[in-house]
Amino acid sequence: LHIGPQQPRFSAPRAIGVGRPAPAEVTRILAPAADAPPSGFHRAGTCRVGAVTDGRYRALAYRWYVR
Repeated sequence: LHIGPQQPRFSAPRAIGVGRPAPAEVTRILAPAADAPPSGFHRAGTCRVGAVTDGRYRALAYRWYVR
């Protein structure tokens, strides 16, 4: 098995986050519910993600997007 370099996996989410198109190999995106849907993707579901900030637990709303 071969695990590819991490740089492409880091650069794709950054590019999507600033409004650039997702690379063809990206088929699903999990993003905060308040964010606009990424170009070329449609909403597929919702979920909650737990986060601890300043010692307090928060449940954040997220959405799944698919091509």
